[in-house]
Amino acid sequence: MKKSAFVLWALLGALIPAFAQSPFSGLQNDFSHVLYNLGEEIVPTLQQNDLSGVGIGQATLGGSHFFISLTAGTVVSNGLLKFRNETDWNTLDIQSLLNSLVPASGLGRDLYDLSANTMPYPTVKLSAGVALPWKWELLGSGFYLPQAVGQALMDSALSNNGSGSLDAGNVVVRLRRGLLQDHGWTPALSAGVGYSYSHLDLAVTLNNFQQQISGQTVDISGNFAAATTVNSLGVDVTVSKDLFFVTPFLNAALWYQNASYDASANLTATVTSTNSSSALLPSASVRLANWAPIVTSGLDINLFVLRLLVSGQYNLATGFWGADLSTRVQF
Repeated sequence: MKKSAFVLWALLGALIPAFAQSPFSGLQNDFSHVLYNLGEEIVPTLQQNDLSGVGIGQATLGGSHFFISLTAGTVVSNGLLKFRNETDWNTLDIQSLLNSLVPASGLGRDLYDLSANTMPYPTVKLSAGVALPWKWELLGSGFYLPQAVGQALMDSALSNNGSGSLDAGNVVVRLRRGLLQDHGWTPALSAGVGYSYSHLDLAVTLNNFQQQISGQTVDISGNFAAATTVNSLGVDVTVSKDLFFVTPFLNAALWYQNASYDASANLTATVTSTNSSSALLPSASVRLANWAPIVTSGLDINLFVLRLLVSGQYNLATGFWGADLSTRVQF
């Protein structure tokens, strides 16, 4: 009996260190950390990007009744994948992981190198506005990125070790009322309220990423998916003044934004020498509810029916800035 107990304890003593030294220990937590950090970086920029591209700078439509506008612009953040330089990883070689997903040269590599300190998020939006009775105006803007287009963009930015898909959409509705009309030395002034909704769905497939763990080569493959939604409510005030063929303007807005980000992955880690595998199911969620004070200024250039708009915006809370160029038909 004593001999059997001794053998049992000896076996347990041998197994415990083996389990403790498993090459998969800490990997799931590290991947969850990656997903969480990615959400904290994406959400604030997405929030501001939603509110850009209004398409008109004038405080009121004045004598016009309708406009339609196309806007191209970008919001610039202070970087993406900044956690690449963190050192508090249990097991994951984050530098090797990112380098395996990014091509050695080309657009994807250029964006990756740029994103260490700054990251532009481009957007193209369609906007429209109509004059209503009693000096009210209804404005709307939005965009939709189909999954097929998003997949082509992702594939061009990833190496052969990865593939991905992306679809996104945004709609903004604003209702404003003219308080002053542009006349003589008096500028035009309006105040309004707005609502914005957006979503972004991102998926990435990781193929045969390998790294050394405890002296063994481990192959990691699988899928990542993340879904983000942002709802925003805000108020704004716009002042503008016609000066010959240009109209300088200033807009001050305060938005309350509520964002949710949920990400998960289904990965398999395999020790290549023994072909032993383990499933990894990391996940992460980010919830942000904050205020966004945004100041926008620029010039409307009036070319009769055709108008051009050049504008810049700055988020006082995050320090992110953006720039837009719009062309619109107004009559």
